[in-house]
Amino acid sequence: MKLKKIKNYLLILLSLLFIISCTETCSEINDLLILKDNNYTFLSLDYDDLFYTYPLVYYQIFEPFNYIADDSGVALAQYRDLWYYNPVTISQKGINFFDRYTRVEDSLYLEYANKHRDALQNIMNEDGLFEYRMNYNHFDIYFLNPWYSGMAQRQALSLLSRLAFYAQDSLSEALAHRVYETMNPYSELSEEVVYVDTGGYAWIEEYPGDPPDHTFNGFMFAVIGIYDYYHLLKHDEETRTILSAYLTTVHDYMREYRNPNAISYYCLRHHHTDAVYHRIHVLQLDYFTKISQDSSFTLFADTLEIDYWDY
Repeated sequence: MKLKKIKNYLLILLSLLFIISCTETCSEINDLLILKDNNYTFLSLDYDDLFYTYPLVYYQIFEPFNYIADDSGVALAQYRDLWYYNPVTISQKGINFFDRYTRVEDSLYLEYANKHRDALQNIMNEDGLFEYRMNYNHFDIYFLNPWYSGMAQRQALSLLSRLAFYAQDSLSEALAHRVYETMNPYSELSEEVVYVDTGGYAWIEEYPGDPPDHTFNGFMFAVIGIYDYYHLLKHDEETRTILSAYLTTVHDYMREYRNPNAISYYCLRHHHTDAVYHRIHVLQLDYFTKISQDSSFTLFADTLEIDYWDY
């Protein structure tokens, strides 16, 4: 009887040692992750050269408050018969208000940019992920409330990084650091929106399904958000390496999105095509040449324009 008890105690002890060992090992797994990386370096662009900035004449033409909003002035989006807080819509409107503020120098627009920052904070969970608080159908995938999007993380990161740097806003800076970790492939917080394939290529998924669909514009927008963060807030080697790894994935896979003599593919899984997103692909690829000085992005953008362009 005593021998049996001793055996049981030994089994319990071994189990505890295994759990402790696994915990320590698991915490180091991300440190062992090796990503494909073309080792890009990046230029520091002036504000006027950043994505989503417009000349003053743009704001002299377009009315700033011509959008559907809640009672506080925060932009709403519509899905079927539901009006809801879409983190992408909120971020884009906030970026637009902040850009208008830099051109017109009216504090009202900064106030509205901050309203949209606050709205993002209200739909952010404890892990720094922005929640889509509704069910959503995307092709053959049904996302249940709440769900998350890598593109939403990116758009918010751009707004927060710009408010933090140019407006010296400490709240935006604190939020930006949290959001970045959700797209850092070495962080456990990135599991919802980051996918690393068997070849070591890192992706940020706009629609993180299983299997992922690799939506092109959403991924490239995410890369732009990380560039804003690196350029404006965390100009260190670790962030540069992560940004470079994501841009490497764009570079090495971009030709897979080509649909010769026609509109480029929206994503790799469904091969859906959309003329609007085709034009966005071209603009994004040109921007990557601007920040990296790698002309292959613009050369491929030119190829897409030859395939299809409708003004």
